[in-house]
Amino acid sequence: MNVNMLRFSLALVIFSILTITVIASWDTVIQGWNLLLEAKTSYAIMALILAIFALVAQAEMMVVMLRSAGASVKRRDAYLTGMAANAWSSSLPGGAALSVVVVFREQKKWGVSSPMASWYFLLSGVLSAVSIAVLGVASILFFNFRVNEKYFALSILTVVLLIALAFVFNARPSALKKFVLPPIAYVVQCLGRDPACIVKKISNFISQLSQVKISRRMLFYSFFLAFLNWSFEIVCLILCAISVGVRIDILGIFISFVASKLAGQVQVTPGGVGTVDAVLTSALLNFGSLSADEAIAIVVLFRLITFLFLSILGWICFAFMKIRSSNPSG
Repeated sequence: MNVNMLRFSLALVIFSILTITVIASWDTVIQGWNLLLEAKTSYAIMALILAIFALVAQAEMMVVMLRSAGASVKRRDAYLTGMAANAWSSSLPGGAALSVVVVFREQKKWGVSSPMASWYFLLSGVLSAVSIAVLGVASILFFNFRVNEKYFALSILTVVLLIALAFVFNARPSALKKFVLPPIAYVVQCLGRDPACIVKKISNFISQLSQVKISRRMLFYSFFLAFLNWSFEIVCLILCAISVGVRIDILGIFISFVASKLAGQVQVTPGGVGTVDAVLTSALLNFGSLSADEAIAIVVLFRLITFLFLSILGWICFAFMKIRSSNPSG
């Protein structure tokens, strides 16, 4: 069974389970829908604005990192690309990989070299992981949430290691050879192939990455923007809860958000439809102390904004980019 068939089968199973669940809980779904119809428009609009700000923060991080590395990047181009990439990522199966291709092609048009583009994708991914980890640990500390001491210590250690990785990767990418090449060589050798060729290619790639660096100040600023990206999305979720008239538990919202983001990393369906919704709803029920109809109303509004509206906005931006590229004078 190939990957596409497996993905389709999993998506079919998820949609089937989701359909059966909705039918079995139809009365609860109707109650949640009624709550949604009574949502306060002002808070819903603020949630929408925060969702857009989240994408803007992500695109601004691209501007800051590439400019600091020496590339000439127009802010408008980066913002349009960020919106379009989000549409590709959320609308299509395997969209995360397709969005990377979209961003990479646009960066090449701006004169960004392949090593610099690769450096951006790798470092921005690390910063994004660090920021969500810091946000999770900070929420546990701030809200005095009781967790197993061993798990909490492991979380702190993970955050510290991710931060150290970000600094090492930025300051001395060549140092990664010591940690990356031996395991790769071992795995390739176990597969019965000569590791010399592959190790040489990866070593050359890391050497190219070592030519790209940014200052610590800009690295911290990039991390701050990654942190803002997640923070804006969390506030968007909180505003969705307020909009439908639900009394919220802030810590429950935090944990539910992180859980849904982890579920969204496995994109079996476009935009994580089904998986993200189910995880976010169940997390709000368990950690947010909400009723089923309240959780459903919040999730539907949140997904309408972050999935449907932002996807439509992204495709409009992508169409504008295509029209503009076909008419350079425009």
